[in-house]
Amino acid sequence: AQRYTYFLLRDGGQYIVKGRDGADAPTLRPWTTHDAILGWDDHGDGASVKNVLAIEARSDDVVFFVNDAEVARVPRADVTVDGIFGFRVNHRLNLHISRLEATPLG
Repeated sequence: AQRYTYFLLRDGGQYIVKGRDGADAPTLRPWTTHDAILGWDDHGDGASVKNVLAIEARSDDVVFFVNDAEVARVPRADVTVDGIFGFRVNHRLNLHISRLEATPLG
């Protein structure tokens, strides 16, 4: 009876927005390339790539951001945004999470 929405990035500058409703996992936005998403090729001389993700649950829609750029907008009725929030992390990742916060929109 799990219900949640998830927002994933992958190397190559792509994102996807999916849901989970029990055994169903509908795709709300398919894998889509966006210039705001940095991939491994964008790391330059450094050893890491930084992508900052944000999600705003507004009254009528939910807006997904990467590095301050809007990448997707989904009607609020189509996503699960109320309740617990956190990270769903796949295996074989080198991941650094510096901050996780919920703030009310003012």
